[in-house]
Amino acid sequence: GISIEEAEKIALERVPGASENDIRIQSDYDDGKYKYEGDIIYDGKEYEFEIDASTGTILEWSEEDTDQRKIVIRCDKKDDKKYFRSIGIKEREKRI
Repeated sequence: GISIEEAEKIALERVPGASENDIRIQSDYDDGKYKYEGDIIYDGKEYEFEIDASTGTILEWSEEDTDQRKIVIRCDKKDDKKYFRSIGIKEREKRI
C-alpha cells in the first residue's frame, strides 16, 4: 500500500502550484477498501479526490471552478478510453 504522504503527493501533482498548505486528506474504509479522500483548495478552485490506499490509483477526481460547475472524472472503469479522449484527457493521465 501507499502512505498518506504518498497519496498527498499524488493528488498535489495534479494541481500545479498547490502545496501541502492547500490540501486536506484523510484515510477511510468504504466498500471493503481502504482509500484516502480529501480536497485541495487552490487558485479559486476546489478539487476533491479519492485515492486507492493499496495501489495509489486515483479512483475519483472532481473540480469545481469559479462558475460552480462541477466536473467529475471517474477513473475506475475499464473501457473508458473513448470517454477520456472526448474530454481531452490522454489515457496515460487517468491512471497513476
